Amino acid sequence: VEVNKAMCDFTGLNRAELKGKKCYEVIHGTDKPIPGCPVAEAKRTGTSTTSEILQGNNHFAVSASPVSDKNGNITGFTHIVKDITDKKIAEQTLKVERDRAQQYLKIAEVMMLALDTEGQVVMINKKGCNILGYEEQEIIGKNWFDLCIPPETTREVKIVFDNLIHGNYDPVEYYENEILTKYQERRTIAFHNSVILNEADEITGILASGDDITD
Repeated sequence: VEVNKAMCDFTGLNRAELKGKKCYEVIHGTDKPIPGCPVAEAKRTGTSTTSEILQGNNHFAVSASPVSDKNGNITGFTHIVKDITDKKIAEQTLKVERDRAQQYLKIAEVMMLALDTEGQVVMINKKGCNILGYEEQEIIGKNWFDLCIPPETTREVKIVFDNLIHGNYDPVEYYENEILTKYQERRTIAFHNSVILNEADEITGILASGDDITD
């Protein structure tokens, strides 16, 4: 019953040509709603609904909301379509990069460790788990200093960590310290440290690569 300019641009039809047409006829070239049609779902449930639909090579976020009269009777639906193709491509590219990074972490021959600003472990690679003797799920979310640093050196290592978190990382970019394994064995690790920044260039944690130099 009504469309905006974006809909006209998308279909290549003007308002007069679009009015009175079924949306699925115009958009999908079908004679009935496609599976997952949000308008059909909104009609069935009487509530707003949103879904993602693939049309050719394009991805769309499609929502539908009932329109009611003063007596609460549904008289129609608003239908909003947003092209999210670029977003989906970016997400897929990011996933590929993340998967590649995870593969690099798995095969790296040094410990790779990420801590948040509170010292909680947010990432550790396979080599790090092997050195420490823990499974990944036993480390993630734990406080690094409580779990893996000998008590008598905790204060010293926390000072190094605080320097990093406050941006003073030049003096402690390279630092050697002992760690405790799951079996209370002491190993000396040579760490190379860097900070993790968010989009606002705020420090959100540290990333450390550690080489076991005990022997």
